[in-house]
Amino acid sequence: MDTSKKQWVVSRAQKEDKQGSKYEGVWEFQLPQRVIFANDRALILKSKAKHAAISAKLDRPFEFNTKPLLIQYEVNFQNGVDCGGAYIKLLSQSKGLDLAKFTDKTPYTIMFGPDKCGNDFKVS
Repeated sequence: MDTSKKQWVVSRAQKEDKQGSKYEGVWEFQLPQRVIFANDRALILKSKAKHAAISAKLDRPFEFNTKPLLIQYEVNFQNGVDCGGAYIKLLSQSKGLDLAKFTDKTPYTIMFGPDKCGNDFKVS
């Protein structure tokens, strides 16, 4: 688990909105509320109503020339969700990328995941 934990970088960037809010979400690796596999840890967002971003670099760049790219992840809103999203963004390789400055405006190649606000629920 320590290796997994070390690869993740929490964003401390300033959002580019009118309020100038920060990414202040608190992340932890711990057992989820609904344990499926013994000792299976999850990346859990602990703070409510905060902007949050966390990222990790792939071990190597993926090239779309011989094999398909398959990505699977599970999102479990442990205490429900009033308004928020749980997106995965895959970025193209770029020099000088600082994951600690990752924001909603960071350019991406592929994005998907659930988004819910009020009665509106969609998957992008």
